[in-house]
Amino acid sequence: MMATISSLSLLLSAFISHSAAVASCRYQSASFELNEVQIWPGLGLNWFCPLPATDYSCGSLRWEGDVSFDDGTTTSFTYATEAKSCVHEDVCGAFAGGESGCEYASYTYDVWRPRSCDAANDFDALIATHDVNLYATCCNETVNCNVDVTYDAAACEEEDSFSTYMVELNTCWNEVKRTFMEDLLCDAERGDILTYSEDCLQTDGTWKYSPANAGDSTVQNTDDDNDCSYRVSCAAEMRVLLTDFAQCACTSATSNGYSGNFIGTTMAVNWEIFCPNIEISCAPEGTLSVIYNYWYVRYKFRVAVAKALITEAVTFKIRARIAYLLFLADNSDTVVVEEDATTRRRLQADDSTEGYFQITLNSENKQAAQQIQTAVGATTIVDELSALLETELGTPVTVDTTSASAVTDASVTSTSDFGTTTSTTSTTVTQEKSKAERWGVVIAIAIASIYGLIV
Repeated sequence: MMATISSLSLLLSAFISHSAAVASCRYQSASFELNEVQIWPGLGLNWFCPLPATDYSCGSLRWEGDVSFDDGTTTSFTYATEAKSCVHEDVCGAFAGGESGCEYASYTYDVWRPRSCDAANDFDALIATHDVNLYATCCNETVNCNVDVTYDAAACEEEDSFSTYMVELNTCWNEVKRTFMEDLLCDAERGDILTYSEDCLQTDGTWKYSPANAGDSTVQNTDDDNDCSYRVSCAAEMRVLLTDFAQCACTSATSNGYSGNFIGTTMAVNWEIFCPNIEISCAPEGTLSVIYNYWYVRYKFRVAVAKALITEAVTFKIRARIAYLLFLADNSDTVVVEEDATTRRRLQADDSTEGYFQITLNSENKQAAQQIQTAVGATTIVDELSALLETELGTPVTVDTTSASAVTDASVTSTSDFGTTTSTTSTTVTQEKSKAERWGVVIAIAIASIYGLIV
């Protein structure tokens, strides 16, 4: 609940557009209702529209529906969320049917949430079936005419393209979701990512534990097959599959006259606990980008032995030792040990007497990165590395730290072409719908928050 409320300030700023011939309208951040009980009224006030006033109407958006969960027994909930603001005439034309109009879209989709790696039993998936109505209205008869709005399908025009778009997005995900499970999340070589995510991560993807738990067997072994040492779960092969999904999703967006700007927001509930911080964009010329955002801390060292002695086998043992000390998974996605060629060249080092290498500790959550950084500060890594290298090389080895980074954000971008289909939607309307998608982003965030409350 607190997570839902904390997102409301973001919802307010995202919804208010620089958006009829009215002097002022009602501005309201997204409200929330669950089972017809209001759990948050939204933050609202009457306020002036930007100039020129003839370009704006008073807009309102409501997303309502019911969801049924099938996990042996059926449980149902109803939900609704509503937001309001001054809205530009282009958006009204594209999304509400005009400056004084109302349009709605109705569609049904399933959210498939796997809970085990038992493929024979459909991964023990929880299936949530959503039946949704989305209303968009604009009015300009009087000031603040969007304070009290009646949403009635009989009085509104049905808008087919958005309904088709949302159904097609979920069809795109259905085409890849089982491959995502069988080949990636339940991969024995990389470890059972699904069980790790269920046992070791909060619902928002943050880590339940910290490097301070190193050596605590009650945490490291939550059951016989899993430990909660921190790991990066969204490996490159997962991002390749998300790129396959994006090719399908971007094609659907452009064929229905949308920009695709909110694909990642509205669909992220399907993968965010396994692959957080993913952004998807679809360029008009037919190029898509899947952006993976992450954080890291990096430490550089000088080792007073010949560079040739720091072999691949030695670096594997360094990685394993660092992983143990910091309660991290011993894999190359999470802990990267490699030569620091930049420092070696800068200092014109003598490879026969000294070697330079760096350790990069990756994280998919800034809080976890900060925890790792704190643990590194409290751990005598230099002494540990000296002892390890002395054991491996049979002689005392001096190790010095040459630099240590702060928590740093970074990203990896994958690009690809996607197919487009001929659409009767004009370029102008496509641009207008791109503006209108800001509404979709707001409501997608709102509905994800509600989903988090009821699952």
